[in-house]
Amino acid sequence: MTALRLLPDPADRRVRLTEDETLANLRAMLELCAAGKVKCSEKTSLPSAATIRTIDEHLVQGDFYATNPSRPSRGRC
Repeated sequence: MTALRLLPDPADRRVRLTEDETLANLRAMLELCAAGKVKCSEKTSLPSAATIRTIDEHLVQGDFYATNPSRPSRGRC
């Protein structure tokens, strides 16, 4: 039997509508990649702290997970 996981209190949830910023964020990411500003470790495949800061500065509303304490682990490059 699978254990049930309780959902967080609705007061703790945030909704961020990102549809309007999607194309601008995609373009920003593609331009950063083309400019060679997205760096990842060859050993771990994780982005560097400088890369995360650079991406955060270029996204329309910044990185959602940067201020979310329950953020999932960062994705690999």
